[in-house]
Amino acid sequence: PGLTPDINATIYNPSSQIVKNGATLLLNEIELNNSFKIEDSALISPTTGTFLITFSVNNGEQAAPGDYVGVAINGVLVTSSKRPITTTTNTTAVFATLINRNDKITLVANVAQDRTITASGAPSASLSVMMIAY
Repeated sequence: PGLTPDINATIYNPSSQIVKNGATLLLNEIELNNSFKIEDSALISPTTGTFLITFSVNNGEQAAPGDYVGVAINGVLVTSSKRPITTTTNTTAVFATLINRNDKITLVANVAQDRTITASGAPSASLSVMMIAY
C-alpha cells in the first residue's frame, strides 16, 4: 500500500527521420507530460527515484549489422537498453533504473552511416519514462 507517483511522460516523432552516429533521436511531439521538463528531445527528471523506461524505434532503411539505438542518461548509454536497428521490424525495450533529479534521458543512435528511421505504420521513435518508486 502507498501512493502511486503520477510522474511520467511520453514523447515521440510521428515522421520519418535521419539519424546520425552518436546523435539524439528527434522526439518533437508530446503525448503526455506529468512533471518532466522536456528540452531538445530529452526528458529531464523532476525527482530522484526508480523509473520504468520504455522506447520503440521503427525499422531503418539500409540498416546494417551493428547499428543500434539505446537510452542515454546524461549522455551515458545504458548498456542493457541497446537494441538493433533492422530493415524489417521495429525494436523496443523496457527496463527499470534509478534516475536522479535533473538527469537527462534521451534516445541515441549508433550507426555506421546516416540512416533513415521510417514512420510507416508507427512513429519513427517514442520514449516513455514513468516513476514507479521514490
